[in-house]
Amino acid sequence: MFEILAPQYGLDPSDFGKEFDDRGERFRITGLEPKRPKYPVNAERLSDRRKYKFSSDIIGMLLAKSRESK
Repeated sequence: MFEILAPQYGLDPSDFGKEFDDRGERFRITGLEPKRPKYPVNAERLSDRRKYKFSSDIIGMLLAKSRESK
């Protein structure tokens, strides 16, 4: 499902499972929830596997930042 919905949120289908940093914590993208238009991106914090939601704009910026740092 992620592969089908990702382009609608400015993400690549290959972004599923990608990791990114936010405020000193490491997260992994776990899915999309179209019923939440403001925060549609699901992610889990790697340190404790706690679930979080992000806006697609923020995820785009954080993924770009992760790519630059590699």
